[in-house]
Amino acid sequence: MALPRRQIFTLPEIAARWNVGMADLACYAVDEILVFSTVVRNVRVEFGYFDRTPEGETFRVPGGEKYLKGVAHLYGVDIWPVFKGQTVKITRFRADEPDHYLMCPFERERVPVKLDDLVLTRAAIEAFEQLQGVGAAEPATNKPAVASPERKARPPGPGAPLRHDWDGFYIELCRQIHENGLPSTQAAL
Repeated sequence: MALPRRQIFTLPEIAARWNVGMADLACYAVDEILVFSTVVRNVRVEFGYFDRTPEGETFRVPGGEKYLKGVAHLYGVDIWPVFKGQTVKITRFRADEPDHYLMCPFERERVPVKLDDLVLTRAAIEAFEQLQGVGAAEPATNKPAVASPERKARPPGPGAPLRHDWDGFYIELCRQIHENGLPSTQAAL
């Protein structure tokens, strides 16, 4: 039985995956190139939408209150101090619909966020990778590797080039063990 795919990833995992530093991730946050999130539990927020007066002034139209739980998306400018080692009390979250808002007007409901609390969702990672042309085709999954003739070679990385196709070796080894079972001795491999 295959395990479900992970939907959130920590910043150190993504920094290592893309070979970037935390300063780069901070810039992606502020530039709104990448949507960062945090996990919340029962945070009371006011929701609604933005409207404009005939003169062009924007104002909020409250729709009510609700409780957020699970992954909540953040604004990059709100989390900039987090990358500088500070803890930030979040007063607003990104709404799923454009021109809508999720505000945290209640002081005791504001969520303290530090660097370890920030995560990236699978959807944000895949959108960023597709747009920027970086990273793997898919964040680390719990799916087994499958040998296929159109498998692409691993992109070159730092250090000396590989002498052997280790990916192909391990795929073939797994295929043989899957089809024939474990051999009685190591030499029989």
